[in-house]
Amino acid sequence: MHLSDDAKAEWARISQELFHLKLLTNLDLGILAAYCESWSTWKHAVEMINRMAITDPNSKGLLWNRNGLPEPNPVVLQAQRAADAMVRYAVEFGMSPSARARLTGDFDPPPSKFDGLIGAKRR
Repeated sequence: MHLSDDAKAEWARISQELFHLKLLTNLDLGILAAYCESWSTWKHAVEMINRMAITDPNSKGLLWNRNGLPEPNPVVLQAQRAADAMVRYAVEFGMSPSARARLTGDFDPPPSKFDGLIGAKRR
């Protein structure tokens, strides 16, 4: 698979857990790759935004065009689009508490160190 280095790192971070939870099969590799690349794009955009904020802390995500008018910084828009895509893909894999609550099928999460913390028992 042709993933960027950061996407490969994200793949390594989450793929085993998704497989263990029976949420990842060979059929899902493309959508997981898309999630990982979206994550990588988001990460790089946020890093760039943070570097720009150091040099211009008052920019608030805006750039000034030739006419002196503010316009959205394309990097901020890129970060927002990547985050939106990342969340859409993440939902497909139950990667949020609300998404996991909607999952059906053979899903049996592994024991958690938080089990029984507030008296609730897991299925």
